[in-house]
Amino acid sequence: MWERNRTHQIAPQDLTVDDVPCVYVEDHGNGKGHVGIVVGFDPSTGRYQEVAANTTDKGSREGGNLQGVHALDRRTIHDDHLVGFLRIG
Repeated sequence: MWERNRTHQIAPQDLTVDDVPCVYVEDHGNGKGHVGIVVGFDPSTGRYQEVAANTTDKGSREGGNLQGVHALDRRTIHDDHLVGFLRIG
């Protein structure tokens, strides 16, 4: 997804509140990753709020019965697996 959308890419350190909503892209290695929709961003902390599928309300992808779509507030632009953001539209 990241490589195919070069004109829409936003580096983590370049995210602004005006870029929201957007899509975040993570790389976990070995062809595994995760994406979600960013619905809020606090530039003073680098923390962003997301809506993500295939996850639990605690943010795990090993969710069992609670797996689904959840609104989460747990990621920052400094996360190790974060590749960047993609503009929508």
